Amino acid sequence: WELQYKDLKSPFTSYITKGFQAESTCDLRYTRSSWTYAFKGEAWQAQESIDYEPADPAQDRNVIKERSSLSVSVRKKWLSGSYVRIGTGFVKARGQNRFTNQPALHNGYIVLDRIAYLYFYQALSARAGLDWGYVYDRQWQKTFTGPAIGMSACSQNRGKFGWQYNFANGASFRVLGTVELDPNQSESYISFDGGTIQFQTTF
Repeated sequence: WELQYKDLKSPFTSYITKGFQAESTCDLRYTRSSWTYAFKGEAWQAQESIDYEPADPAQDRNVIKERSSLSVSVRKKWLSGSYVRIGTGFVKARGQNRFTNQPALHNGYIVLDRIAYLYFYQALSARAGLDWGYVYDRQWQKTFTGPAIGMSACSQNRGKFGWQYNFANGASFRVLGTVELDPNQSESYISFDGGTIQFQTTF
């Protein structure tokens, strides 16, 4: 893409952005008897240049953003409709701002998430069921501004819970939530960390 920005008020800022975005994904599943093996991968990249008119070394820059992820899982199903799923994977993200003729202003980050999880789904009836599980997330982060570099690492332990109702013709309604399990977090002993409401149907 190429976009031109002009401010009609003083100081009449004007710049041009040029960039592109690319993405590739892979989702493979293999089922044999009551076992299902899954492999998912993603690679995403975006680049953008910002050029002011007239040139401004403190503002003109190239922006690079990248993200990649990989996960594998195994699921075991029982005749009752219940199942257990275990998996692991990682997500890596990188961003960088490179300023024209101003190396001291260069800044960026690298974040690596390593995730492991265990889920259980218990069928309550032919249409409804409960699921719960545990997620461990280990994060490593590196940031830099010019020659200054910062490093940090942390981990999170979270519980997952949900309820699902299956309609006819492949439709379903699901409510999911997360509970923080780390007592050293800034919240209270236990807290609700977020949730998702999802509706799915098949035509």
